[in-house]
Amino acid sequence: MLAHKQASGFTLIELMISLAIGSFVALSAATYFMITFQASFNTQTRAARTTEFTRTEFVISSAIRRAGFLSSTGNMVSHLQATGGDNTFTDVIATSTDCAILNFGTDTDADKQVGFKREDNVMKTLIGAEGEVLACNTGSWLPITSTNALFYKTFSITDGDTRYYNADDPNLAILSPAACTGSSRTTNCLITKIWTLELCALPTDAASCSDEAGSYYTSITIAPRNPILLGAWSG
Repeated sequence: MLAHKQASGFTLIELMISLAIGSFVALSAATYFMITFQASFNTQTRAARTTEFTRTEFVISSAIRRAGFLSSTGNMVSHLQATGGDNTFTDVIATSTDCAILNFGTDTDADKQVGFKREDNVMKTLIGAEGEVLACNTGSWLPITSTNALFYKTFSITDGDTRYYNADDPNLAILSPAACTGSSRTTNCLITKIWTLELCALPTDAASCSDEAGSYYTSITIAPRNPILLGAWSG
């Protein structure tokens, strides 16, 4: 009598179960990959936005701290002589809506200017040539941010606490504003100021920073490293 060998292998039901399990595992892996990829992308996007906002704040705040810097003794003497020629008071930071022009000195220029402004949801800058007077509505302003990262909705630089001193002896009593910026100036004046930089940006083009959560916002007070100097006016 011949012995019959039993056939080995998977039944149809076993194959279907295996395929179902395999499909579930593959789907789970794909879902996990997509979730991980999206989380990584979101993290990178937030990091890029934070980096741009922080860099923009640093560039502008550094310029504010430098405002009024005259660079050399020669520049200081020239500046005192120029401001002592009349009673005109030109602040080291001139501001208007969404724009600011800052003055500082270099080795070759006592009145170098750099500007910052917000236009079309982008922050822009303009660096003046030697002796050039900048204006907010003219010139080839260059963007320093991109709407690919953030939409800038608020930009302002405002002055706060201001004090006036006799530049020849700052230990004397604080002067009145009129003593330095009025119709006459009998002493060389030293003026200290505190400025406030406000900057706000959004990841989307909403109407304003109050319209959307997740805004990037800063409001910081900044004191320039150097006081404003004005020569005595003998007009």
